[in-house]
Amino acid sequence: MYKLKYDRPAAIWTEAFLLGNGSLGATVYGGIENELIRLNCDTLWSGNVRNEDKKVPEGFLDTARNLIFDEKYTEAHEFIEKNLPTDDSASFLPMGNVNIRFDKWYDAQKYSRELDISTATAKVTTAFEANAWSTAVKNVIRRYWVSKPHGVMVCDIESEKLLNFTVSTDCELEYKTAEGKNSLYVIGRAPSSVRSTEQVSRDPSAPPYIYENDDTVRFCYSVTAIPQCGSCHAENGTLYVRSARKVTLIIAAETNFVAYDQVPDKEKDLAAICRARTEKAISDGIDKVYADHVADYKELFDRVELKLGEAESDVTTDRRIAGFDPENPDLGLVELLFHFGRYLMISSSREGTQPTNLQGIWNPQIIPDWRSNYTANINTEMNYWMAEVCNLSECHEPLIEMIKELSVAGEKTAQNLYGCRGFAVHHNIDLWRKTTPANGSPRWNCWAMAGAWMCAHLWQRYEYSGNKEFLKNIAFPVTEKSARFLLDFLAEDKDGYLVTAPSTSPENEFETAEGKSCVCYASGMDMSIIRENFIHLIKMRDELGVKSETADEAEQALKNLRPFGIDSMCRLMEWNGEFDETEPGHRHVSHLYGIYPGDLIKESDSALFAAARKSLDYRIAHGGGYTGWSCAWMVCLMATFGDGEGAWSILSKFFSQSVYPSMLDSHPPFQIDGNFGITAGIAAMLLKEENGEIKLLPALPKSWKNGEVKNLRLTGNRAISFKWENGKVTEKEIISL
Repeated sequence: MYKLKYDRPAAIWTEAFLLGNGSLGATVYGGIENELIRLNCDTLWSGNVRNEDKKVPEGFLDTARNLIFDEKYTEAHEFIEKNLPTDDSASFLPMGNVNIRFDKWYDAQKYSRELDISTATAKVTTAFEANAWSTAVKNVIRRYWVSKPHGVMVCDIESEKLLNFTVSTDCELEYKTAEGKNSLYVIGRAPSSVRSTEQVSRDPSAPPYIYENDDTVRFCYSVTAIPQCGSCHAENGTLYVRSARKVTLIIAAETNFVAYDQVPDKEKDLAAICRARTEKAISDGIDKVYADHVADYKELFDRVELKLGEAESDVTTDRRIAGFDPENPDLGLVELLFHFGRYLMISSSREGTQPTNLQGIWNPQIIPDWRSNYTANINTEMNYWMAEVCNLSECHEPLIEMIKELSVAGEKTAQNLYGCRGFAVHHNIDLWRKTTPANGSPRWNCWAMAGAWMCAHLWQRYEYSGNKEFLKNIAFPVTEKSARFLLDFLAEDKDGYLVTAPSTSPENEFETAEGKSCVCYASGMDMSIIRENFIHLIKMRDELGVKSETADEAEQALKNLRPFGIDSMCRLMEWNGEFDETEPGHRHVSHLYGIYPGDLIKESDSALFAAARKSLDYRIAHGGGYTGWSCAWMVCLMATFGDGEGAWSILSKFFSQSVYPSMLDSHPPFQIDGNFGITAGIAAMLLKEENGEIKLLPALPKSWKNGEVKNLRLTGNRAISFKWENGKVTEKEIISL
């Protein structure tokens, strides 16, 4: 059993429990007299079908390249900032809240709150004095879960004393309410656009969002109370439950979203869908709803086991985190953190849902940080680093579907902005599959490599599954299309190498004699992604035994790509020149892509391998890894370098500065990529595949003396289990899946 335990309710959102079924997300605070449940739905975003017809001025690319190749980097930066068309992504929005208010009892004598990630069930237990004249206590137990099979959330309340409470709803979006006999309905719609946090800071008095048209996403959620004794009725937007010992609240939600390229369906009866799901759950019985939920969840969660220490503890999780000591470590907490990442993945990314965004499927803010979108210059990809190796291939499916959609949506972007074939994707994506540059600085928006990076997930999916149909029908054609863009986008530099121009190393800047710039040519990350994309395409062609002019072109281009560079400090070069970083400890380590998540630079490439390690050490020495996801990336890199103590040092840092008491990743604020990335990092410390060789315990810290892992996934549709004692493997087994 793996449980997060607390002895007080959540005071703020980042202390609350996250529950979900991939589509419906719920945040549960566990209040004593006032319970708050915040709801999200994966398809509730602002905006509507995108019109990607913006074009750059004539001669844009040639002018930018001439400035860059003439080493006028600050001029190039300013020119691009002025002429590259940009706009904001849509925002992922909160659906609304369910408020439960219990009539005042005498003071609570005992309280506990736990999230069992073995069953995806939250529980709140409160013991109250029976009355003013008795020392006896009465327990109230609340259990919460979100069911994938039934598509509903359940709050099951049992009490040893008759309960009186009310249930109400609220929503920050435009909405109206309706009532049934024992049900409440909230029916609303998303705005056309939402202001950014920067816009709010400039003008706090302006409205947070705008409704400009009628084609935005509509939504409905319902709350139904089923008392086993006592009574319930709806009146003036409130459910009144009286004299009940056991009450089940069923919450259902739906939107009218159809597809990224289709107008939402105004004829869809959302209330009827919510009602039908609720009635099915009632008809089947809550015991069956729970049993089906647990069986569905455990089929995924129980695949992998990891034992490092005692995961169970009488000490509350927040105190375990606060008291974490890397010299005398609570290894059960490390184990819990690993499984918590898997729990969040199963809860937020299931077949048929949207992929996980910056906050998974959970967001309480009407104006979320970074619009809670898909940030694809690291964060979206990091979300899925763990999917295959941690045996959750089905959870990878939503990202695969999005990549297919982006390969269509990004065609106009490739043509309109760069005059290229294929498809291009920039760093901000949303429900409507935005592929164009986002507002703001070229540091992040002048980067069109996201589509090519995502294609690496297609190859990874094939490597792990060995599914030739997937390779033939999805991975190969999409990667081929991406390679067409890259081939057209490449230009020849003064040395005759093929390079990207303009190019950036996402979000980082360098110093020049004229001032700061981010724009260069042939950044280390760009060239790594392109090299990997071409290698994968050639492998796909050969695996399928088909002819492909694009793969043939890529094979030729591969020979002429600008090679990796090593600077005078023996570090892997980040840009085309030996520039000083504006921020030496920058959170991104993009130029190390070829180490992890890529596998271009191997230990056998001793000079490059050493140069990459020197780059990582330099970043860390200057304060790098100060955000949760950056810390997670560095754990993955250290593991790939085979440095167990280095990985452990950074993982320990994650506990001390990058995690909330709820175990959620702190960027800050909350970003889920750190949780997923740290799980991938722990897996990388235990298992590595390179050149067909399986390495067990490639980066084992001394403190992880004994342990066991079961069913981590290998390429070729296999799984491996092994035990170790005193740092040495004692048992191992590989099975075919």
